[in-house]
Amino acid sequence: MGGVTGNVYAQPLGITLPQEQVSGCSTNPCNLVLVATEQDWLYGYDANVNNTNNPLWSLNLAGYLGGTAVDCSTYTGSFEVCQDGSSIVGQYVGVTGTPVIDTTYIPGTLYVVAAVDIGGTNGTVAYYLFAVDITTGKPLAYTNNGIMGSVPGYPPPKLCQSAYPHSGTLNFDNNHIQRSALLFLPENDQVYVAFAAGDPGEAENGWLFAYYLNSNGVGQYSFSQTNAFSDTPYGTGGGIWGSGAGPASDGTNIYLATGNGTIFDPVTQSLPYDLGDTLLRVDSSSLVPKDYYTPWDVLSYQGTFNNKPCTGLCLCDKDFGSGEVMLFPTAFYFDQNSQSYLNLALNADKQSYLYVANQAHLGGFNANGGNNIEAVLTPCQMVNNTCQPLESGQGYWASPAYWSDGTQYWIYYTPTTEDATLKPYTMNGYQLLTSGGAAGPIPQTPTASTTTRFCKYSPTPSVSWDGKDDSTAIVWAIEHANVDNPTDCNGSDKPAALHAFNPTTLAELYSSRGLQTPTGPWTTFSVPTIFNGQVYMGTQTYVDVFGLCSTLPLGCLQ
Repeated sequence: MGGVTGNVYAQPLGITLPQEQVSGCSTNPCNLVLVATEQDWLYGYDANVNNTNNPLWSLNLAGYLGGTAVDCSTYTGSFEVCQDGSSIVGQYVGVTGTPVIDTTYIPGTLYVVAAVDIGGTNGTVAYYLFAVDITTGKPLAYTNNGIMGSVPGYPPPKLCQSAYPHSGTLNFDNNHIQRSALLFLPENDQVYVAFAAGDPGEAENGWLFAYYLNSNGVGQYSFSQTNAFSDTPYGTGGGIWGSGAGPASDGTNIYLATGNGTIFDPVTQSLPYDLGDTLLRVDSSSLVPKDYYTPWDVLSYQGTFNNKPCTGLCLCDKDFGSGEVMLFPTAFYFDQNSQSYLNLALNADKQSYLYVANQAHLGGFNANGGNNIEAVLTPCQMVNNTCQPLESGQGYWASPAYWSDGTQYWIYYTPTTEDATLKPYTMNGYQLLTSGGAAGPIPQTPTASTTTRFCKYSPTPSVSWDGKDDSTAIVWAIEHANVDNPTDCNGSDKPAALHAFNPTTLAELYSSRGLQTPTGPWTTFSVPTIFNGQVYMGTQTYVDVFGLCSTLPLGCLQ
């Protein structure tokens, strides 16, 4: 798809529109691909035109405000996302979280958040929410003065501690990073933006903001912030980042998994104020927490961090929210104990546990130990058809994918290790048991595993299927380095690789390894997008586009 300016961390998006709505589009209907970069560029590409450096439109979000994307190599102001000339997403910090398209309220509107250096003596950084017309690339509105907000609270004296019940105000500042994908709810026409600490070792909090795009009916728009929520108002941490995935919603509630952060005092608080390392159900209108689940060992976990003993998930850097929540289809799961159908939520953490919760009763916290939850699974790794326990340091830095043809139900997860010197791991497929045509428990043992191994970090897979023929179903995943070469597992400048797998055996159908035209270097938590018969993979230099050949395995890099 040609070169773009800046790393592509946000997942590319695809949408089909009438040709007359998009000037210059080659086909009717128009298949439009949207790409956002860390240097604050947005692009709209014609998906049916290959090998082109000419998008239908492009927009520099920072330039539109008279600023620039944040260049950590030269930035000297107060912005903790920049550390020693770089950041966790590279030299530039611009658009990191995946944007979202509104197809109902103001159809064809893209909501996107950009970090912008708006100048000043040492530079002043703010995060701006934009609404952009995807047919023209024209901005419709942006948040004046950037994203701001406050909630009742009180900053604590140290990491992972709580200042409750001191009273005061907790203010959002720019020392955060917007890594989570945005969420748009057609039920209330609001867009939701989540934040985590820019430097995981610092005291910033997890935040969720809700905005509404006002229209005067004659083409003029403005944003209103409808609510703000912090999951640790009297504490630290609790970042909502989920390895780049976004909050989940059933239309009425929003489900979040929070990261390392201050946790409540379960003795004195029935519904906690500080909710780090927790699964949350939040009311989508008020952003008030309605239910939660916190692992039993959140306070008692014993481990090491930076080669020193530690206690508790927060101080030991064992995020519960290292992946985001997946909601299963409504009432498809039959619970043998209650003899009823349940709506389930699934999450995985840095301890490599899979948590299965009932959306209606997440489980709270059991102060006496044990888990008040539907199931906590300790997955193993299939090696030579033997299920072996995962190594110390193993965990999930990814979210799952789900696929069902109506008779079989699968979820796909890839464990990983934060230490690249440890061995890589394979993607596991878990087939849910069935009873009377409904899905049942998730087995402890993977039903299938790939022979392909993945370095850190584990990929979030995508599934494509025509909805009719099971032979068309494919599981896609991106590998960031050649794990068969031990010196390459930490190679952030190495070409990314796209893999395709059979959904029921996880046998490899295709790999882009060995292409004469190398792919771009891998970006953290990149997720493949399948759209209009093509697969899109964001990299540090461009978006690679893979086109289907006449039969599998694939063999074309377009």
